[in-house]
Amino acid sequence: MKLGTLLLLTILPAFIGAGCHVNIGSEHHQSRHSPAVRKGSELNEYELLGLRADASFETEVEKALAAAKDLRIKPGSTVMLIKSGRSLPDQKMVQALEGNYQVVTFTGIPTEAGFKAEAETPFSKGIRLAAARAGAETIICYWEKLETTTQELPTSIVSWVPVLDLTLPHESQSLRLTAKLAVIDVRSGNWALFTTQPHERKGLRTASGKEHNDQTHIEALRGTAYNAAAAEIQRRYSK
Repeated sequence: MKLGTLLLLTILPAFIGAGCHVNIGSEHHQSRHSPAVRKGSELNEYELLGLRADASFETEVEKALAAAKDLRIKPGSTVMLIKSGRSLPDQKMVQALEGNYQVVTFTGIPTEAGFKAEAETPFSKGIRLAAARAGAETIICYWEKLETTTQELPTSIVSWVPVLDLTLPHESQSLRLTAKLAVIDVRSGNWALFTTQPHERKGLRTASGKEHNDQTHIEALRGTAYNAAAAEIQRRYSK
């Protein structure tokens, strides 16, 4: 299906027309006038989903239970895809979702201005408006947890540690990926969260010690994990 690409660094972007592509700027070549990136560079679930600390607990629970049952994504409809902490989602995830939906993308790098408590438009509403202007009926945001194994000597205890900068330690033998996904209905604001089963890739280093390209391993694992995530989205919300 056709991929529409939207990448803008403000909460309420200007779109240049339905069905048109928007040029994407590199994360490393942003204007000096671009909004300041918030420390941590990850989207906060509470702000993304519009959760309020002062909300009535019981009322919110009842609303959430009712909304979860009604959340649906029409096959062939447009979804806005976001990866937390990245200006673009992974191409593997885009391709996995394109089998059932039209996909447009949006930045997952938060800005300080978008998260100020006194902001006139809360982030959860601003992102829904951005999606609506893009013609998207649903927002799908995901957080990736990528880990690899390390062996502690002399105990030989194997531990899972986060992968930093997409570089694997020399002794890494296994790689695993877990994703958490938020699915948000643009019109109503109803949402659901779920976490995928961990997907693992073994045999990263050969017996002779010869190394394969780290990025090749990571992309292969992403392909498997995100195909499974897209299938789960379809099973839960498009059946």
